[in-house]
Amino acid sequence: MRALGKAILKAIKNLAARIDTAIDGEISKVREKIVARVDSSYIRSLIYESASHALTVIFRDGCIVRYASVHPNTYKAIINADSIGTKFTELVKDHKFVVVKAAT
Repeated sequence: MRALGKAILKAIKNLAARIDTAIDGEISKVREKIVARVDSSYIRSLIYESASHALTVIFRDGCIVRYASVHPNTYKAIINADSIGTKFTELVKDHKFVVVKAAT
C-alpha cells in the first residue's frame, strides 16, 4: 500500500510540473509581442506577435491591418530593410489579412 501511495504522489508531482511548464509557456507567448515605430512614409508602426506569427501594421493614413502567418524572418527582413514600405509590400502583400480599422 505504501508503494502505491509513493507512486501516486510521484505521478501528482510530475503532473504539477507539466502544468507549471505549460503555464510558463503561455506566459512567455503573451510576452512575445514586439512593437516598433518605424521610419517610413507608408507605415507608422509594426506589431509582431511571435506566438501567433501575426503582424499588425498601422499605416500613416490611420488604417490598421492584421496579417496572419508572417514568419519571424519576414518580420526581421522588413524591420532591417532600407525601405520598410517596399520590403513590406514585397514580402507580406499575399498574406491573409483582416482590416482592423479603416483609414480615416
